[in-house]
Amino acid sequence: MGGLGHLFYPGGLIVQGIALWHFVKRRPEGYWLWIIIFGGVLGAGVYVFAEMIPDLWLLQGMFRGFGRRSRILTLETQILDNPSAGNLEELAELCF
Repeated sequence: MGGLGHLFYPGGLIVQGIALWHFVKRRPEGYWLWIIIFGGVLGAGVYVFAEMIPDLWLLQGMFRGFGRRSRILTLETQILDNPSAGNLEELAELCF
């Protein structure tokens, strides 16, 4: 009679916990807190799709930084051999 509800119990709390953590960090509208708490897994899922997924574009700069750091190191070594204005300008643009 118990069904499969016991299999989804910890997952629901994890989704709610992640949604609450994001809510505290980003501070969106206050009604989202009530949706997360009283809506359970469904409310937390709605919050994830409505508020968290659109915020993924904020991480875009973090992933772009890895290639930029290696390009800065390459330019610094090139400038030691050839201190041309183009190399210095590109280095300044990357450091900005």
